[in-house]
Amino acid sequence: MGEIFGGVKEVANEGALSSQQIALIVQQQAGAIQQVLGGINTLNIAAQQTKTGIYQTKIGTKKLSETAIKLNGEV
Repeated sequence: MGEIFGGVKEVANEGALSSQQIALIVQQQAGAIQQVLGGINTLNIAAQQTKTGIYQTKIGTKKLSETAIKLNGEV
């Protein structure tokens, strides 16, 4: 009888240990997901800044072109 309860206790302890390990893994995965989301947000900000820079370059190039045409007309 004592052997049976000893076996049940061992299985229960193993189950508890497995549950703790699963909980730890879930926490680690949640942290990893947060890091990925942070990286994605950083990339989105960088993409927006790049878009703004390209737009400003386009405007500057257009103004330079207009100025060059104007100067050519004056020469």
